[in-house]
Amino acid sequence: MTLYYSIQPRKIWEKFMKQGYMEGNNEYGLYSEHYQWMMEQMSKRLANYKGEYPVWLWTEIPEFYRFRFSDVARKKFVLLTIELDDKDVLLSDFEAWHVPLNSGSFDNDIILPRVYKYNRNVDMSDWEKIFDFDWLKTNFYENESEELCLQGTTGKISVEKVVAVKYFTSKKLNLRI
Repeated sequence: MTLYYSIQPRKIWEKFMKQGYMEGNNEYGLYSEHYQWMMEQMSKRLANYKGEYPVWLWTEIPEFYRFRFSDVARKKFVLLTIELDDKDVLLSDFEAWHVPLNSGSFDNDIILPRVYKYNRNVDMSDWEKIFDFDWLKTNFYENESEELCLQGTTGKISVEKVVAVKYFTSKKLNLRI
């Protein structure tokens, strides 16, 4: 069993507690085609996955929680610590996830890090490189010693798997460019 982290709006957490389980919701998914692809990968790679919309997880406490910034000030969130069996979580690299998320493709001869080509007709099997951590460290990241930023997806989670809940309120993120 491994500890994973998930940040959820407080109202959503309250709903999860009432129903006794957590699962993703396609109403909140901004990239339905790409999330569908991730769900197909979960079906192929996770024996216990039953096709639910994914819950997004982190292997480490996310920076968002550490700094508590959001696009909206005073928004109420929870940081959930969840204990799950590794065989029920599909890990991928957060940075590399942006390639499929933007309908991009990885080049086999990448020179610069985090470069992808925008292409609506991309071979989606290329996206599976987000799960190949050795390939990413060698070809995607500029420096092989650079740490991967691992995220996970899983299906339905029983509320009993939540071992800690931290309530927090966001601060407004002010970007000046």
